[in-house]
Amino acid sequence: MLIAVNYHYIREDFSTPYPGIFGVTPGQFEKQLNILGSIGEFVSAEQIRDSVINGKSLPDKSILVTFDDGLAEQTELALPILENKGIPAMFFVNTENSIDGKISTAHKIHIISANIAPEEYLALLELQAFEIYGKKFSDEDWPKARFNYCYDSDERARLKYLLNSILNFEEQENIIGQLFDKYFPDWKDSIFDK
Repeated sequence: MLIAVNYHYIREDFSTPYPGIFGVTPGQFEKQLNILGSIGEFVSAEQIRDSVINGKSLPDKSILVTFDDGLAEQTELALPILENKGIPAMFFVNTENSIDGKISTAHKIHIISANIAPEEYLALLELQAFEIYGKKFSDEDWPKARFNYCYDSDERARLKYLLNSILNFEEQENIIGQLFDKYFPDWKDSIFDK
């Protein structure tokens, strides 16, 4: 059996005005690795490749640690823990972010969620979706939104459903980009000009 355990945000502190960025602290990350290591054996990308291509066997309980997006905090905070424990990992990097100096739409959504009250965020999003694209959340959408986002508040479920099911990616990217630039006009100075 091969289990992949994926991480995104690894931070010392997740304090924001509103919940929007979720992850683990370095201490929590290390504790999770200890638990995982007690129930299985960590494997590398090379071991998996050798298993697929050359038929080499993997341990019965194989665990692959992966990271999405290539965030600086992953190499600054998680990588030293992995190296200290001798645990291999795979990092999937969004090169567009560093090459083009962009923040991905998903991260913009998280940053906005963490800094703008949910009711304000939802109102802004719904207004833009309707004014620009003529799209809106209807009464018929409630059952699907509640089912898909059953662990979220009604506002968050409505917001996520609007973003992920009513708007297409291009529309989502446009609206989120406008909101992000409005609320975080100096983002390039704080992120890329260090």
